[in-house]
Amino acid sequence: ETTGVDIMVVEEGLDTGPIYARHETDIGDHETASELANRLAGIGVVLLLDALKAGLKDPVPQAGEPPYAEKIDPAELRLGWP
Repeated sequence: ETTGVDIMVVEEGLDTGPIYARHETDIGDHETASELANRLAGIGVVLLLDALKAGLKDPVPQAGEPPYAEKIDPAELRLGWP
């Protein structure tokens, strides 16, 4: 239902670094993945420019345990046509 963009510190772990800025947005009921990706890219540009203009303050640590996403296997990309 929702997604967002973060400006964050890059750490060894995937998506585990503290956050400088965050923007959460609703996913449209009929929004395609491509449309969403384009919209998030635009949000990210504005968020990054605003954060840099304001000067990067101390980042806020992420709350809770970071989720782990398994690596996608190439076989999972194949379509099974009936």
